[in-house]
Amino acid sequence: MAGEYDVKLAYHHHLMMVAETFDDISDIFGKTGRETGLLLDTGHAVAAGFNYTHLIDRFGDRIVHIHLKDVRGPVLHDVRAGDLSFNAGVRNGMFTVPGDGLIDFGPIARFVRDHGYRGWLVVEAEQDPALAPPRPAAASAFDHIRGVFAD
Repeated sequence: MAGEYDVKLAYHHHLMMVAETFDDISDIFGKTGRETGLLLDTGHAVAAGFNYTHLIDRFGDRIVHIHLKDVRGPVLHDVRAGDLSFNAGVRNGMFTVPGDGLIDFGPIARFVRDHGYRGWLVVEAEQDPALAPPRPAAASAFDHIRGVFAD
């Protein structure tokens, strides 16, 4: 696939799954070759308890895809304190669109500019559309990210 279609393999770290923490991700990438790229997910990193910039610092040359997701701090606290499942966290509104939570997206903008990143930037929310209608949420995220990149 890589040779014929220029499709790159990207590993997606994920909260409450196989590779959640920075150490988990580092361990996986220490055992894979350069052909394995990283899908950087801002929300999953922060919800797992580490700053996503650590992934940029350590694996920036392997980032091939980026998910822009924000985290609502009080909900994350409740999820961790109550030992709730990932699905319960999502249903309770742990994740949201950029600009509606606690994550600073400035480092992503600097990474994209400074490293010539040309991959996808995908906004994610993983929230109940009945509570957060998609169109206004997407518009808000677009405006926020556009403002971050303009700074």
